[in-house]
Amino acid sequence: MPLACLIGALSSCAPPVGGAPDIFAGMILWANQVTTAPRFLITGDAATPFRLHAHRLDPRSGFPISETTVTVGNLISDIIVNGTATHAYVAVDGAHEITAVRVDEAGNLSIQQSLASGVLGPDMLLFHPTKDVLYSSSNGGGNLCASYTIASNGNIAAQSTQASAGSQPQVIAVHPSGNFLYSADGTGNSISRFPLSGTGALTAPASVGSGGTLPRGLVVHPNGRFLYAVNNSSHTLATFSVDTSTGALTGPSLISAGGTNPRNLAINSEGTRLYSANSVSNTVSVFQIDPSAGTPVPLGAVDANGSGTFKVKLDVTERFLYVANGSSNTVAVMRTDRGTLPVLIGLISGFSQPEGLTISTHAELVGNVYP
Repeated sequence: MPLACLIGALSSCAPPVGGAPDIFAGMILWANQVTTAPRFLITGDAATPFRLHAHRLDPRSGFPISETTVTVGNLISDIIVNGTATHAYVAVDGAHEITAVRVDEAGNLSIQQSLASGVLGPDMLLFHPTKDVLYSSSNGGGNLCASYTIASNGNIAAQSTQASAGSQPQVIAVHPSGNFLYSADGTGNSISRFPLSGTGALTAPASVGSGGTLPRGLVVHPNGRFLYAVNNSSHTLATFSVDTSTGALTGPSLISAGGTNPRNLAINSEGTRLYSANSVSNTVSVFQIDPSAGTPVPLGAVDANGSGTFKVKLDVTERFLYVANGSSNTVAVMRTDRGTLPVLIGLISGFSQPEGLTISTHAELVGNVYP
């Protein structure tokens, strides 16, 4: 696979030692950042040949130095890895399946199970914060979200399905309490709230308007008091207040998303920085947040150095930001600790339409996030 690190002060694709990238989903990565144990990046092709790639990463730079692959279904839309880094779960949009892939310590991949998802076009996957439950959104007919239980051997089984209160619930977010799941209902221009049962199953939702058209990105503030959504067609960022006891949303307040056709959001663990991937302007907008007030304040935007900027994700150290440029088949690598705005330090190339991005951490460090 051709790899290119193209931008910035890289002389040999080697950013500074320490906190090296944990990247990418339609890809996933986990990393041990305090020992010399191997790190791996798992990527997924949303276009032919629909492969998962496990890349061993240079410990200094986080860029791939070797690769193993396995072919998985048709149109990979998202991947998420479990907390022990033994299994990757793959949303196979074109086959309407969720596939469990075993990952060994050398990064070798093997398909363990493929399960009919129960939804048309599974699009985004998330874990429950405390239970062995996996959630899927959908982008096809039926407007369904689904949950699955995860067995000790990594296999999954259908648990529940629920229709969203709006149409096309393509993007989901789980409240940190584990009591609610939200979906951005794209063509319904609404946000649905699903209460979760004691087992993590979905129950009947209610909804509020998104404040714009075609909501896509969705993220809950780490303190659970605010929810952020981007409206793709109206180019706005919506902020909702969350009743932490009921999950009910009030608002939204609206500001410009800082770019054209915002598609995806990421927030840091302290809830002080919010990032928006803008898929037509091909930029990443950055907002400062006071966690007590929740109000995003625009800081500016940076060029993602690609096209089809669909997804954005922070690594576990939050010093690196990874941006999937789906149309140009690259992932941009940025540093967040070199000024107010992220600084582009390189590109990873050779993918076939990378549209997903998520991060996980090696089990030796901590223990477990699309569109």
